Amino acid sequence: MNQEYDFAEMTKDLFSLLRLRITPIGIKALEKEADIDKIPRCRRAKAKHTACQFLGQAMNLGYTIAMVSGDNPIAMCEGLHGLRPQDDEWKSGQSAVGVWYATPADGKAHLDTYPYIPHGKYEAIVASPLNSGKLEKPDVCMVVGLPGQIFILLAGFLRHDYKPLDTPIIGESSCSQHWIRTLMTGKPNVSLPCFAEMRFAQYPDDCVIFTCTPKDLKKAIDGTRELNKIGLRYPIPGYGVMADAQMGHDASYKK
Repeated sequence: MNQEYDFAEMTKDLFSLLRLRITPIGIKALEKEADIDKIPRCRRAKAKHTACQFLGQAMNLGYTIAMVSGDNPIAMCEGLHGLRPQDDEWKSGQSAVGVWYATPADGKAHLDTYPYIPHGKYEAIVASPLNSGKLEKPDVCMVVGLPGQIFILLAGFLRHDYKPLDTPIIGESSCSQHWIRTLMTGKPNVSLPCFAEMRFAQYPDDCVIFTCTPKDLKKAIDGTRELNKIGLRYPIPGYGVMADAQMGHDASYKK
């Protein structure tokens, strides 16, 4: 077990505090593909998958699974994750022109706005349920939940040392904006699932994605636990559109 973070207990807290439907996962980038063999019972792809499908298998099926070069059939997606060269053609963003973006300028502007993993930095990416104990210390933690669940978790994160999150919405390829951005910057991020994540990886279309480092996830859980004790918890009880709002307001704010 990781001596710094008890990920099994953190996962238990997330389910208890937020009533999550989807298992939180950890993501680890490996410098060498051979390091996959050091992870107990880590699966390898038996078919071609998008990156979000690997994460979806960890979330929905409980798999610990590795992605390496050649596993992903989509050049843009594989390059985004640093598992193929990012040549001039890739950087032009033209694969999305006529699909998501109207002109070559739009396609390039889109690619220019999102972070990606430099080719050669890592040879493998592994996803696993956060409570599996198979990743010694994940680089990124991902929590997928309903808007109310993620709002309460974010409120817990912001409770101490307040600083607003600066997290953009970039359109398709949301993975670059949530977990890859966290991997490259160490900052927490919030995102909506993109078309591919909903189509290929079974992300619910009513979900919100939160990614952060283990340190920030612990901070969020600790803050959420404090909020829970004073009655600011999930599920959020509704008073109704015709109710007297004074009662609901005073229940939380009146000292």
